[in-house]
This record gives sequence, C-alpha cells and structure tokens, in this order.
Amino acid sequence: GTIHTITMDDSTSMHVALNYQPVGWDVTNLDKMQGIGLVCGVHNGNTPLTDIQTAGELEGYFYDINSQEKNAIYSGDEMVIKRYRFAGIGGVCGLVAGRLDAGNQTMRAIGEPATILSQVENFLNIADATSVKNTAMITGNSMVGGIAGNIWFMNQTVNTDTPIIENCANEGIIHLQGEKFNLVAMGDDLTTGEDQFLEDSNDRIKADNCFGGGIVGFLHQGSVKACTSIPGVSDAQFLSAAGDETLFGEEKIYPGGIPMTNAHHFLEQYLTGNFVGGVAGCVVDGELRDCITTEGGYVLGNDEVGGLVGYLASNSKNHNERLSGSKELQNGCYVVGHSDVGGIVGSNRAGNTIQKCVNEGVVVGRGRNIGGIAGRNIGDQGNPAMIDNCTSEVFDYDNSIYHLVAEVWQMYGDNAGGLVGFNEYGKVTRSDASKTNVSAIVVGKHNVGGVFGMAGVGTKFDFKNYTLDGGEVYALFDNAGGYIGVNLSEDAL
Repeated sequence: GTIHTITMDDSTSMHVALNYQPVGWDVTNLDKMQGIGLVCGVHNGNTPLTDIQTAGELEGYFYDINSQEKNAIYSGDEMVIKRYRFAGIGGVCGLVAGRLDAGNQTMRAIGEPATILSQVENFLNIADATSVKNTAMITGNSMVGGIAGNIWFMNQTVNTDTPIIENCANEGIIHLQGEKFNLVAMGDDLTTGEDQFLEDSNDRIKADNCFGGGIVGFLHQGSVKACTSIPGVSDAQFLSAAGDETLFGEEKIYPGGIPMTNAHHFLEQYLTGNFVGGVAGCVVDGELRDCITTEGGYVLGNDEVGGLVGYLASNSKNHNERLSGSKELQNGCYVVGHSDVGGIVGSNRAGNTIQKCVNEGVVVGRGRNIGGIAGRNIGDQGNPAMIDNCTSEVFDYDNSIYHLVAEVWQMYGDNAGGLVGFNEYGKVTRSDASKTNVSAIVVGKHNVGGVFGMAGVGTKFDFKNYTLDGGEVYALFDNAGGYIGVNLSEDAL
C-alpha cells in the first residue's frame, strides 16, 4: 500500500522538542528511534509516501543530543559514525531507516517517478510533476531536511533504479539552529592545508547544529534521484530582507571598515549550521543522481556548505564517493556561508570525484575557502581529490552580482576561486580532453583567483582545457590572479 494525497497550507505550525535517547543499531529498535516530521516521525521505508504537499513551519529540537554519557554506545574508528545519531527532523519524515540483509535496495520510501504525461504537463506549466513537495520552513538543531532529516540504511547496495527518494522538491528554508562552532578554526593550517576533516578530530563528534539539506540532512547509503531544491524561493519576506541594502545602524563589517547593511545583518542569523547542502548536508556511501538546485533559492550555513552537498564522506576504506549523473548536475542557488563554501560541494576529499557539474549560482563566504565548484578540494599524495568536466557559468553583464556580493551582502573571504577555493593534492581536469570556458564573479579579501584561490602542494590543473571567459576577480586586500591567487604547487603551472 501507499500513504498519499496529503496537502497542508501555510497555517500549519508544528513545534516539538524531544529528549534524545540513543539506541544501538538493530532493526527491532526502529520504534525506539526518534524523528520529527510533518507527516511522520520515523519511517521504515516499506510503505511509499507520495502525492504530498507540506507547508507552514516546523521547528524541532533534540535535547542532550551531544551528551557524552548518552552517546557512549557509539564506538569505532570512523568519526562519521561517531557523529551519527538515530534521529532526524524533516518536512515530510524525520528519520527513514532500514536494514536490508539481502544487500539490495528494493523499495522507494518517498516519492515516485514522473510519468511522461506529468513531465509534459510540467514543461507546459499546466501541472507540477513533483510527487512530494515541501514549502515549509524547517528549523532544528541536528539532521534537518526539507523532505527527510535523516536517511540511514545498512547492508545494501546503492540502486539508482529504485532510489530511496525520487522526484521530490523543496522550497522551504532549511535552518540549523543549535550551538554554533567553527569547524575550520579547529587545528587547521592555512598555509599547508593540513585541516582536520570530519573523520579526524575528536572535537568534531558533536552532532548539534550539523547536517542540513534541502532534500535530506544526512544520507547513509541509498540513492536520491531526480530531486530539485530551491530553498526560500517562495518566501517573499525572506527574499526582501536578504536584499535590503539600507544601513544597519553604525556597525562596521571590519574595524574601521564599511558600514553594515540590513541584508548582511539578516543573513548572519542563518549562517550557523555545519555540513549544509542544497540537496544533502552529508553523503556517506550514498549517491545523488540527476539532482539540481535552481535559480532564486538560498543555501545557508556556517562551515562545509555546498550548493548540492555540504560534505562528501565515506565510511568504507574501499569506497569512494562519486557525484555525477546521466545529465549535468547543476547549482543555481545563492550559496552563502563562512568557510569551505562551494557551488557544488563544500569539501571534497581524497579519492572522491565530482564529475560533470556546473555552477550557475553566486557563492560567497566571510571566512575562507570559497569556490565555484568546491570550497576545499584536498586529497592525499597518490590519492587525489578529483574534479572532472566541471565548470562555472556566472555572468555579470550589469555589475549587479558584484554589487550584491560586495556592497549589499558584504561577504569577503580568503582563498576564493572560480572553481576551487583551496586545493591540495587535488586534480582539476577534463577527462574528455575538450575545452571549456570558466566564467566566475570572485570577490574576496586575500588570495583570489579565476580558478583557484590558493593552489597548494600537489595541485594539478589542465590549463590547456580551461579558458577564462569574462567574469571578474576582485581582492579587497592582496593576491589576485586571473587563474590563481597564490600558487604553492610545482605542478599547477
């Protein structure tokens, strides 16, 4: 059977707080797991949810989700798993969980494929082909998503023919609102790029204020297919406040610097959560396929913020993530954060590949490592982080984008690049050996370039396949270059 034909209006309002209680992984413990959702809290995925429209607002909170005593149950070598909590806050479902011992995903939990007729009706603007849509603003302190806050499956092979979520859309703002902390400030070295990644630091096991996505906050295994996210596009009040360039009192952006605008002050309250993506906040051993974010939406967070994915990770020593699709994956949203902010991915790590992606959105950050494709692209010696057949297509014919970034939002960061903010042991190439144009509006404080903000040790780049086509590179202080702001690699040039 299915659960279907549910419609909510803007008067819907749900505010829920739960005391977090951890459970060990066992399918028999599903009823003890915790989720907060407008349709259902916890969903085992065996009954498809479709033809659903959620609206209004949802605010959820889990108390004691970072309690060391409560989370002593979690152990192991992988910090992603140590960070994990069996809980979620979502516009449709809070937590979707299951265990498939046969090793194959066989059901679709949320949504259904678009038919040829519905696709034609959608193209003609007669009807919406989306099977499930959320327009509600979703706020929470951990694992927050427009459709599902958390998707956790075990012992399964990712099956793109039967995805966990398919043909869903989100137009609601996703706001992580918990205890704020800066990931990039934790023991990293700006000059060498020896940053502590998600798996490396015991200081990072806090789940509070982490994992937010337009479709799903945290995805462990399973496939999300043909989904669209445009957070905030239908919120007229939000859009007006985000573009308000009148001055906010006499406060300055920098000591002795430019006066603060109302837009800057307004957006700051949303730049709180870590691991935030337009589609998924964090993907572990899973896949996003044929998913896009489109023009007019806002992806907002603090560190590890991406137009499509905040952070690509792997829980398996032998499994590397690949972000690709049968068609180009695109970001058209505004992506605004603090550090490690990218048009496609906030951070890409060793062995992972970002392939056939195009950024058409404006990407800004006020900290460091801001890039049109990836804010940070860092691999290991002999195991690079790969960006293949990707480009940025952001044009500013009337100077409106520069005005928005520099004068209205007033967002200036270090290491800002048209494709990558900070790159180390990372390779940017075109496997099809074709040429492509890069057009980006890059605004920053220090180390600003049309391709790389900072090219660290082990950077490899196919200059012959990339041509700068228009765009603008502007450094508020020093180190601006057409291709590279600062080069520390013997292999980049």
